[in-house]
This record gives sequence, structure tokens and C-alpha cells, in this order.
Amino acid sequence: MRLFKTRFAEPDYRINSVHRGCNGQNISSWCIHLIIMPLSLTNDNIKKLHCKSKEKITKPKVRSIATGKNLVAKQMQAEAGALLPKHLADVESILFIHEGECIFNMNDEDIVLKQGEGYIIPPDTKHQIKATTDFKGLHFMPKAIKFEYF
Repeated sequence: MRLFKTRFAEPDYRINSVHRGCNGQNISSWCIHLIIMPLSLTNDNIKKLHCKSKEKITKPKVRSIATGKNLVAKQMQAEAGALLPKHLADVESILFIHEGECIFNMNDEDIVLKQGEGYIIPPDTKHQIKATTDFKGLHFMPKAIKFEYF
């Protein structure tokens, strides 16, 4: 969230623009808020100004499939309609769809991934998955991978 100070009239006011009030969900469900508010409002109050139509974020079921000296393969699965947390990783990884179908959103682009398809996820790139059907995916990554969630 970015806050820009602007003077309109006494007292001072803030413009809260481009507030990701939907907890960083898929760009198609983001809400843009342009709210003029007194400086006395706190960040806690600002967080309460959320979209009514936000989707619930669902953690996938994850289990380790294989572990080597430097690599790990994990299976993730989710039910149709589940929106998984938006995140990025510090290193490249590979996602392979074993069963079902999902929408992989990266760089504001939706990519449909079907059974038998894979995708190389570049490092330091925010991405998110929405299950369009019940799905299982295999995520191949270095053991030292570090994730950041939004």
C-alpha cells in the first residue's frame, strides 16, 4: 500500500491510492480504492477497508514425494475453485500438473495449465494458482528454496 500526503484544506489529509484491499489476490479480483481520509486514521483501520467480493485464500495440501541431496519434489493438491497464496521464491523451480487443471497467474498473465503440462517458474517472480478443477501438481525445487508470501 502506498500513501501519498496531499494538502487539500486544514487539517491535512492522506490519499490512500491503489490499496490492495483484497490481500493481494489475482489481479482480476483486486480493488482499487481512492479514499480521502484524515491523518488520524491508523493503518489498522485502513486494513479493514476491504472488498466485499474477495476470494478466500486456501493453503494446498502438500506432501514430499522425493528428496535428494540438493533437490526436493513435493506434491500439492487443491479442490476446484481454490485460490492458493500468492508468493515468490528466490530460485527457479518447475511446476508439473499431474492431474486436473489450474490457472497459473504470473506477471499479471493467466496461463492455463492442464494435465501433463509443466512450467518453469523464474526466481523472484510473484505467482499464484487457482484450481479450475480438482488438481494435483508436482513442484520440483532446490532444498534451499526460500518463499515470500503476500
